[in-house]
Amino acid sequence: AWVLTASVGIILARYYKPMWVKSRACGEKVWFQIHRSCMITTLALTVIAFIIIFVEVGGYSMWRGFSWWDAHPILGIIVTVLCILNPILALVRSHPYTPNRPIFNWVHWGVVTLGHVVAAPTIFLGMGFPKVFVPWWATWIMVAWVIFHVVCELILEIHQCCMHRRNKEKKE
Repeated sequence: AWVLTASVGIILARYYKPMWVKSRACGEKVWFQIHRSCMITTLALTVIAFIIIFVEVGGYSMWRGFSWWDAHPILGIIVTVLCILNPILALVRSHPYTPNRPIFNWVHWGVVTLGHVVAAPTIFLGMGFPKVFVPWWATWIMVAWVIFHVVCELILEIHQCCMHRRNKEKKE
């Protein structure tokens, strides 16, 4: 969920809003429909995984002292709460042209970004549990994904800044 659907949904909303400006799907902008589909899928898969883990473990995994592995349940709960909080925030968002919309935009961005950032170490820690039977090389796939995602975001951010400056100069 967090590697594919959340990453696609976040990048699409952040950098691809100007694409398909006039295109609509079911009365909504195309980028928004894809973003919403990705994030609903992320929410559903996160909640399903959360329930499966709690059923498998038989409740909450108690803190046994300080170990990096003990952070996984806490981080998993934080990620799940943030994941559930975001669509609730989206339901109460204000109209795009109201004075309160920038507040919603920043809170929405912050919750999503925090969830995405916390999800990565949570996944890394979860991969280390013997019960999940993840081969050692899968960690390197996750490392490659993190590097790829960060590089993509940096490139897209630089591109967006350059295009903003260029479009601003055209208007003047």
